Amino acid sequence: MSLPGLDALVEHERQERLADAHAQAAYDTEVATLQLSKLQQYFAAQLLVPYFTLHSFNGNGSVSSLRQAELPQELLFDIYGAEAEEAQHQLIKQQLAAPGKSAVGVKAPDQPAAEQPTRAATGHAQSQQQVTILEPSSTGLTGPGSSSATPRAEVWRQAKRARAAEWAAFNASKPVSTYEAPADVAAVEEAAATIGDYKLKIDPGYVLPEDQRMTPSKKRRQMLLLMRDMAAAQTSYNKRVLGLRDSKRSLVAQHNKAAERLALLNQLLGIHEAMPRLAMLPEEEPEQQLTIITPAQLEQHAAAKKAAATKAAGGDAGLGGFVSGGGAGGAKGTAPASKAAADADSKGGTHAGSANGAQTAAPDSCVAAAAPGGLPAALSQAERRWLEVDRQQLLSEMLAQQSAFDGSLASCRQSRFELAVGLKAAEGQLLLMAKELEVLKDAQVRELVLEGKRADKAQDQAELAARLAEVNRSLDAKRAEGGAAAARKAAVMAELDVMLADQQAFRDSLTKIFNRRVKRSRRQAGSGGDGGDGSSDEGSDADEEDGGKQDSDEDDDAGDEVCPPGCEPGLYERVVELRERRLDDEEVAAEVSKVVEGIKKEREQLSKKAKLLEQSLAAINQDLLAFQQEKQGRLNQLPAIVALRLHQISHLEGGGLPADLSGGLVFSQQQLARLKQRMQELDTERAWLKQQQKELQRQASQLAADRAAKEAHLAELTGRCRDVQMLKFGQVIDVSLLDMIGVRNQGADELRKALKQQGHSSTAELTDWDARIAAKRRELLAMTRENTNTLNTVTGMARTQRSVEAAVMEGRSALWQDPLDNKRAALAQRDKLVATIHSQAGVLEALRNQIAVMRRKDTAVCS
Repeated sequence: MSLPGLDALVEHERQERLADAHAQAAYDTEVATLQLSKLQQYFAAQLLVPYFTLHSFNGNGSVSSLRQAELPQELLFDIYGAEAEEAQHQLIKQQLAAPGKSAVGVKAPDQPAAEQPTRAATGHAQSQQQVTILEPSSTGLTGPGSSSATPRAEVWRQAKRARAAEWAAFNASKPVSTYEAPADVAAVEEAAATIGDYKLKIDPGYVLPEDQRMTPSKKRRQMLLLMRDMAAAQTSYNKRVLGLRDSKRSLVAQHNKAAERLALLNQLLGIHEAMPRLAMLPEEEPEQQLTIITPAQLEQHAAAKKAAATKAAGGDAGLGGFVSGGGAGGAKGTAPASKAAADADSKGGTHAGSANGAQTAAPDSCVAAAAPGGLPAALSQAERRWLEVDRQQLLSEMLAQQSAFDGSLASCRQSRFELAVGLKAAEGQLLLMAKELEVLKDAQVRELVLEGKRADKAQDQAELAARLAEVNRSLDAKRAEGGAAAARKAAVMAELDVMLADQQAFRDSLTKIFNRRVKRSRRQAGSGGDGGDGSSDEGSDADEEDGGKQDSDEDDDAGDEVCPPGCEPGLYERVVELRERRLDDEEVAAEVSKVVEGIKKEREQLSKKAKLLEQSLAAINQDLLAFQQEKQGRLNQLPAIVALRLHQISHLEGGGLPADLSGGLVFSQQQLARLKQRMQELDTERAWLKQQQKELQRQASQLAADRAAKEAHLAELTGRCRDVQMLKFGQVIDVSLLDMIGVRNQGADELRKALKQQGHSSTAELTDWDARIAAKRRELLAMTRENTNTLNTVTGMARTQRSVEAAVMEGRSALWQDPLDNKRAALAQRDKLVATIHSQAGVLEALRNQIAVMRRKDTAVCS
């Protein structure tokens, strides 16, 4: 009998404890979930592909995946940068190699020598063909009485000229004794540059090529690209294994469905055969272990929970009968639940065992229970046969699919072994690269210093070359300017000759005025004055550099430069203008000469600096080469790991491996095969060259025999010609002279015709000039008469003036007479008359010269 309200108190206490238990369980679940997520994020989240093992259906093989971690973002960025640099480097390399790439070498041996005629044979054949075409035949020769347009001698002369031109062209195409074929020279250069002797890198005289010299940046790029290749190989293999696992999952599902159908067919056919049920093994799906709870884990958790409950019950034993009673009641109440949980665990363990134990047989009762009821007890023969065929076909398909999967798995397993070897070799190479990177970093400082010096020298050399090119361009421009000045001076001289061609009377004096050297600065300073003293500085100083074109008395002449008596002032002014132009051109030429000399000196200085820069750059390159050899020696001291297979080892002693492999050499099989192939190619080319040489020798012998025969035939014909000439003429006659005798020379006829036409034109021009001269004579006569009348008038006026002055003087004499004034007046009048007479005499002399020139026949026109 219980106290009133005690049940409610106990129930309330139980509910509170249950709420606390649920809260604690929720807290423990959340903590465990967070811990699990953190552990997964720390360990499993970085894995792209976990490690798992995939088994075959027949149980004879398995393949494992490669545990692959995700690359850090910084490393990925570095890899992308290395890929971009490598792509740019390859592009630059292709651009540098593409334009100069040419297939130079020996011709293909499959081309026969008969199809490759030599230059001499070709030229000989062409010359024979051309001579045959140009040589007139006997039927084509015309006689003296023939009406043909081309005479016989002219045909022979044309043929002779054609043969002479052909021989000249043939002799011009003949190479000199030192001639070398460009194709052969290019082939020799390529052979010297490309055929290596495979020197070892440990050789003291080994020189690493410029493009193969290693730097820290290049080595790091190699390491990044190697890591990229390793990751790509692992990713490719893991994708293949993951694909096989997905294929196995689909095959397991298909086979389980097929097993149910086979169980039904066996039941219909009365065959008592257990059909196994397939499932994925735990090691094939390790990631499922994080989400699936196994019975063993449940049992372990239950045991831990029971131990914790027992410990808690022992701690609460002194609380009284309420707690103990409650606890006993709870224990009694939980007994059925524990039993049910144990039953559930046992059932779960059986399911797990059946699920985990792949390729295990299911009990017959399960198959019998899966079959539907109400099936016919007996089958006809046809139905039974059809069911057996269906069953056999289904089994065959299952076995074929399993065999195909096992074959793919075996191939993947072989690839896994090869990949493992390659990855190990790559890891060893990566370690070696890391050591080499350390060595390169240690040597980087000195290398950068040397590279900087070389870059500075190269930049200075480029600037000096640009400066030298600019100086050469300036020199060419100045030389062109000097040539232009010389051309202008020559044009001035030619213009002077043309101008003075018809002025023979004044040619010497005008030429002397033209050649006079004037101090132009003084002349310009005193050009504003008038009178004789102001222009005295215009006196000439002979220029010794002009070859003494002036006379010595001209140097001392300090008088005025006037127009020669009788010369036209316009002609004199034109001569002075031409002299100014000549002096301008000479000044320009002198200035250009000075500038050219200065430029030449500057070019010499730049050339000396360029030589010094070349010497210093060569010294820096030598130091850099010695440093590269030293760096290569330090790199060669690092141990390198090379993975070799037994079939790759050819260094055998007595049919087995030697005890010491230090004397061996690691050599590429491709290069070895290429060398063997090249040996065969060289043998083939040598045989073809020998055949071609024999063919050329045979052609040379044939050509020599033909030449000897032609020379003998020519000597015979020459002897017969000489005998005939001796019989007919008594002496040897030049045939070329005979060709010219009795035959009209076409060139001479053309010249005569041109001369005749020129004579007609000259006659017409002479008639025209005669008419002009007659008109000028009439004009001269009229001017002479007019001048005579003018002189008569002047004379009469002078007489009248003298008479008037005499009358005036007589009238003045009555007043006052001064004999000195009378004398001065008479002298002034006399000087005035003398000047007038001299001027008129000059005009008359000029007219007489013009008349003489017009009367004189100019024979140069008709010559």
